[in-house]
Amino acid sequence: MSDANRASSNDDVSASASASGGRGNDSNETKNASYSFIRATTTRLASSSAFIVFVTCVLSVLIDRMTPVRSSAVSDHREAFAERRARVHARTLESGGARATGTPSEWSAFAYVDTTLTDALRPVSLSNATTVERARRTHDGFAGGSWRTTYGGIASLGARIRSARAQREGWEEHAVVLSVHIDTVHASVGGSDNGANVATALETTRALAQRLARVGGDAMCDVEARRCAAVIVMFSTAEEEGLAGAHGLVRTHEWFSDAKVRVQLVLNLESMGAGGPHRLFQARADSDIARRALRAWARHAPRAIGTVLSEDIFNSGVINSGTDFAIFRRYGDVPAILDFAFVERTSVYHTPRDRVKYMRPGSLQHSGENILEFMAYIVAHGGFESETNDERAARPMSWYTIPGYGMVTHDSPRVDSHVVFLAVPLLTLATIIYRTHVGEFFTSRTLSAEETVAHMENTFRALVTTPLVLLGSALAWITAVFVAAAAPVICAYTSAEPNLYISRPLGLIALSGSASFIAFIVTQKFTAKLTFALVPLSEKMKLSDQAWRITEWSLLIGQVVVWGLAASQTTRAGIGSSYAPLLWLVFPTSIAIAPALLTWFGARSRDYDMPSPPSGTKIALSIAAPLWITSPSALLLLRVLQGVGSRVPVDDEAIYLYDGIAGAVIGGFTAMTTSLFAPSLVTSKDDPHQWLRAVKFAGGVLACALVYTLSFMRGAGAQWTTLAPQPLVLTHIVRASSQSAHIVIARAGASTLRGVESVLRENPTVLDSLSMECSANATFDISTAIARGACVVSGNNLYDEMVVTGSIPPSFGEVRSVGRSRRVEISVGDGRRWSVSADKRCVERVAVLSVEIDAPTDEDWVVIDPYERGRATRVILNGVGGDSSARTKFTLWYQPRASTNSSCSEAVRLRADYTARTPSIAKIDVALPKWAVPFGKHLSPQWLALYETLDVS
Repeated sequence: MSDANRASSNDDVSASASASGGRGNDSNETKNASYSFIRATTTRLASSSAFIVFVTCVLSVLIDRMTPVRSSAVSDHREAFAERRARVHARTLESGGARATGTPSEWSAFAYVDTTLTDALRPVSLSNATTVERARRTHDGFAGGSWRTTYGGIASLGARIRSARAQREGWEEHAVVLSVHIDTVHASVGGSDNGANVATALETTRALAQRLARVGGDAMCDVEARRCAAVIVMFSTAEEEGLAGAHGLVRTHEWFSDAKVRVQLVLNLESMGAGGPHRLFQARADSDIARRALRAWARHAPRAIGTVLSEDIFNSGVINSGTDFAIFRRYGDVPAILDFAFVERTSVYHTPRDRVKYMRPGSLQHSGENILEFMAYIVAHGGFESETNDERAARPMSWYTIPGYGMVTHDSPRVDSHVVFLAVPLLTLATIIYRTHVGEFFTSRTLSAEETVAHMENTFRALVTTPLVLLGSALAWITAVFVAAAAPVICAYTSAEPNLYISRPLGLIALSGSASFIAFIVTQKFTAKLTFALVPLSEKMKLSDQAWRITEWSLLIGQVVVWGLAASQTTRAGIGSSYAPLLWLVFPTSIAIAPALLTWFGARSRDYDMPSPPSGTKIALSIAAPLWITSPSALLLLRVLQGVGSRVPVDDEAIYLYDGIAGAVIGGFTAMTTSLFAPSLVTSKDDPHQWLRAVKFAGGVLACALVYTLSFMRGAGAQWTTLAPQPLVLTHIVRASSQSAHIVIARAGASTLRGVESVLRENPTVLDSLSMECSANATFDISTAIARGACVVSGNNLYDEMVVTGSIPPSFGEVRSVGRSRRVEISVGDGRRWSVSADKRCVERVAVLSVEIDAPTDEDWVVIDPYERGRATRVILNGVGGDSSARTKFTLWYQPRASTNSSCSEAVRLRADYTARTPSIAKIDVALPKWAVPFGKHLSPQWLALYETLDVS
């Protein structure tokens, strides 16, 4: 070759190399640009998914909380419910003070209701087409079971509207009862509980009477069925005293046993907060009539709202409370019962802050419109037809609210179908893993030796991967809930203040939500790594991202299996709340998951490349409906549990229990919303650090929540506010026989008294003639309970202050033996409220009877189970009297255990409670900080408590 040709060749090579190098640079730039584009796209998708979830949650909660606003023209119509008129009644009742059973303020409230009810019923009273009956009764009896309440002189006031034609023709009559209680605890004026509901009942009765006067009594009848409706409005008392008033109604009131006018439905109006929508939170749905009533409520109440989830939680015992619903269901022959309650601002429940002014405008309008229109519907249809043999009545029923739409009701799945909800997702997961790891299920081709070894290895991989994915999916939930519960407990424990976030739910949501999110994502990332490692090498070597798709699909279906397990177990348990996991199971699988997998499952090709998993946006859209329905319930549950935790007695070992429960609720909700997003977040090949950025962001939120906690928790009691006050048991307790008197300030629930003690000690007017001893380990026996960590106030004049009130102490008579049993006459003084407590370690059984009864029967005895460590040490029997006719003398029967000792010297205690406020109680009450208030509850002592003890050793 010549030099010229050689040079030409070199130039060509150089040019070729230069061109090749240029193409390489262009390729790298293109890859970088593609990577940047993919990263930006995934970031936008993640942001859009988070935005969809956030907007869905916020809007659903806001719409769920809406209350109606009526124009004055509509509200002033005489046949319409008007909140303006109802609030007048509520404020009038509130102005009379606390309406404890048997007190003059309660009698005044009954007088006001009587007068107002007379005016409300005047239109139908003057009509020839309707008849109005009035009944004012007193009731005596004993409510057994867990209540163990003796009652006497308990008042009730009722009115019954009937069709005159039904009485003339002898037609069948079915009554709907509107039931409310008038009484309050001694420490509350009862603006919402239950003055607002009394006002709602009065205004509803007035509007309904106006309608009936216009349309006539024949409009209350179904002429073809020869059936008419009747309306009963019932005002009772002693609901706060072991539900004694409702027991007296169903046991002794003639209207509840009238065969001519059978009670078919009870609408019970209650409150455990202050205002907001009046929610249906319990319903009897175990009969054909009950199911029809529930469906009718959902269809014909203009703003029906509620969820069966609240009933299931209430029945679980997490919320230690009860309403007249329990009595109507257990003792009353009532086919259908609907129980309603206000559940906003639950921290003011049973405190002086339960005022009408704290109820949001529209709260009473919401309640009254629903009750009025529903009752009008029942009346117009002559009640419900008689019971039919509907086999579905034995099945549980689901009912819940779709914000913006209304309430829906449907039968829950059959119990025997629960296997399907778990089996289908589990089979889907197993199929995906087997086909991607092993291949075809059946093959006629003979495998070579190498293929046989590979087949066995891949089969082993599949057998390991399936339980690994299931375990990792379940562990992500468990870890998220545990961490979410632990975070507020640790913060509360560090500050030594339970209920740390009682007035700052957003801080709790940020703390527990971010902690649970981090735990869930990290657990899923660890599972993803192990799952990816078990993917066969042949799948990893493919040019596509097949291995990552297999991993993501495995984790995604693993989460679906968790939802299937939840749906299966709730269905198997036969509870109505099974609708919640079913929503989360059905919507995402049918919208986002099943369409992508069906084509792949149906493919006959041996190429089993997995389809692309659904995008984050598609997942977000598929869970929008479940989120829309369940978000308000989750937030409501959180606020209710926070309020309950501040007033439910707990042992020192469990003082941070409700901090943990509230955190667990947030953790569960966070896991719900994260579960179907997490697989794509931790398996992204294009953006492998996406999960880490999400965790870092959540870590920043967690850090901010911790800084926020430290900033507001600078002093004891800093978590309490005016509308989220610390509830306290404040009582002047006296043992008359020894002239021993103290004032006890005890925590009502999970809290400490450090802040209260500090404020009282800084007030010179409080302790000028008194001394106060507060100790975290101190205890004081208040008969019905042991007050732990209480502040005990002593003074020379405390006994004299009791004497000035004129209150008569309780007393024991002479003890007499009757076989193994003992009998002793007891006097409860002139108190309207009393209790007998018996130590389980010393007494085997106990009974309280009228003095005229010679001996108790087997039904009269309350058998006491042996004491178990960690459980309550006493059994309580209590009593309440409504007026001067109530008994004050009884016979106490008890049988000591075979082995008793000196510790049984005060095994039986008798306490009488009074609403009289001594000067020292009034002084301490006024000196309490604005964020601490007296609290009242069944069995807790009133302002003044006098007690005596009995030696059974």
